[in-house]
Amino acid sequence: FFSFFFFFFQAEDGIRVLGRARGLGGVYKGQARGTWVTREEHLSELRAKLCEYKEQNCVKHQKQAKWNNWLKTQAVRCAKMGVDIQRWSYVEEEERELGVKDEVEIVKVVKEMEEKGRKREERRKEAEAMKENGNVHIKNGKYKTAYKRYSQAIELSKDYLVLYTNRALASLKLGNWIDVIEDCTKVLSYCECFDEGYTKQKDLCFKALTRRAVGLQGMRRYDLAKADAEEALRLYPGLDETVKLIKKINEDIEIEKKAIDVLKSNKSNDQLQ
Repeated sequence: FFSFFFFFFQAEDGIRVLGRARGLGGVYKGQARGTWVTREEHLSELRAKLCEYKEQNCVKHQKQAKWNNWLKTQAVRCAKMGVDIQRWSYVEEEERELGVKDEVEIVKVVKEMEEKGRKREERRKEAEAMKENGNVHIKNGKYKTAYKRYSQAIELSKDYLVLYTNRALASLKLGNWIDVIEDCTKVLSYCECFDEGYTKQKDLCFKALTRRAVGLQGMRRYDLAKADAEEALRLYPGLDETVKLIKKINEDIEIEKKAIDVLKSNKSNDQLQ
């Protein structure tokens, strides 16, 4: 009687086994909560889970390859904005090959992948909490603290794109134009590469375009700033804030042209003398 209960509650790698000492086969804890299955059914569930992880790994590697190829084509364009995209990485962590040889290895790999998934979810929740904290600081005008919170959140969840546009807003308030341009370019680059443009995540891309436009305006790159503002206007035609932004950029362009004309005129007068 006591031997029976001992083996019933003995756990090995998350598997509960019934009657193993008496040669009665095995009853295993199933994937569904509160279910018990045979050894063959349990192995089948594990193999299905393993196949799912392999497919996810395959998608990750394909996206990484696509991202690397895209970076090569965009290096010159981004360099014009002062952004070094070669040090960006799409994949947060390298995934090992999921080749397995036997039942013990399958159990080990599935358990490892489930643990990694759980930790990823925990990091995402922490990042969300950091983001909300950063939003509070933005509203209270504490832009340096907000920037720090968004940066901490990005370290936890690097593929959470809204963190970059939020951090760009904090940088905008601080007048850190290069940081604004870099964060917004990361978001727009992702959408160009994987979403085939800006319409799939329209609101996110609108914020990235307008904030980058202001950053470029601050760097006196008016041609690039105007191009971004006009692209934003195509996403939301007739939006008053974008129309005003384009008008302001055009005014800056005219002021710069007049300043250049004055310098040229002064230089010509100096040469005549």
